[in-house]
Amino acid sequence: AIKRDLSDLPPAGLAPDDQPRFAPLLAEWWSTRDSDHVPSGKAFIHSDAGKCARAISYRLAKIPKSDPMDLPGWHNVELGTLIHEAWQEALPAMFTVERAQAMFTDRTVTGVGFTIEAGVGHEEVDSIGFIDAVVIFFDGDHAPYIIAVELKSQGGWGFKNSIGKARKNSPAEGPNDGHMLQAALNGLAVDADEVVVAYIAKECLSATQYRDVDPAARFTAEWTFTREQYEPLARQELARIAKVIELNQEGLLAPRKLPDMPPRSEIIDPSTGEWQQVLVDEDGTETLGDVGNAFWCSYCSYQSLCATTEAGRIPIDTVVSIGEVA
Repeated sequence: AIKRDLSDLPPAGLAPDDQPRFAPLLAEWWSTRDSDHVPSGKAFIHSDAGKCARAISYRLAKIPKSDPMDLPGWHNVELGTLIHEAWQEALPAMFTVERAQAMFTDRTVTGVGFTIEAGVGHEEVDSIGFIDAVVIFFDGDHAPYIIAVELKSQGGWGFKNSIGKARKNSPAEGPNDGHMLQAALNGLAVDADEVVVAYIAKECLSATQYRDVDPAARFTAEWTFTREQYEPLARQELARIAKVIELNQEGLLAPRKLPDMPPRSEIIDPSTGEWQQVLVDEDGTETLGDVGNAFWCSYCSYQSLCATTEAGRIPIDTVVSIGEVA
């Protein structure tokens, strides 16, 4: 067969420039800001709820981050900030008494109050948190009904996983554990009757694939938790954080553990997130139990530093020395 030389033809498609010159400037400008907006005097911030105990220890010990946020991170975070600020402006303008009344059958709502970016805390762990919105319903005959709303923006894939649309017949994973724990801590601080974790997707579900769903469901989702559901989660997280703080006061960093990992398990390789569980028989024999991968390691601001450290409880001074050498 005769073969034609096609090397002189241009490649198919239209590839982008090798180096964008103008589009990245917004993210670069954002990256010049201070990445830590939380007052440094507090031991714990609610937005760290659900994070690895070792990562919380690093921050508590004021160890510098080894992996500062990159441009994609700034792009993602600041887009979320823009969504938050716009939603917080829209909430009191759009959530009317009529909308509030539709929520209740046992009371007549006479007014609705809003607190945006409500600063709260728990004295037992010297914490601080900021609730995206506290919505209070008044009727004159009952105590005010309080809902704490935690708003999060989501990427398209994460949103699909949360609502069970990532794959056919896949279950809805619900809100991220950290988001749920943050909402629970905030809700407990204001004695909320309910907490709501609300997601706004940055990418809408396809109108072609999801033409039969409510339009709002293609980019928003909410999960509501009663006091009986969220309070035990908040108490458990407070107890975990209290233990991390106690170790810090003893000069130790906590083991590399996440709240949803099984007992006697720890992350053994922060560079990959690999964790292992070690089981101990009655005679003291150790055997390997469950294994898994903590994908959050890839998003941790201390990943590179943590990969140079040992597992278990370790002295803070040794890690400070490593950081100075690095």
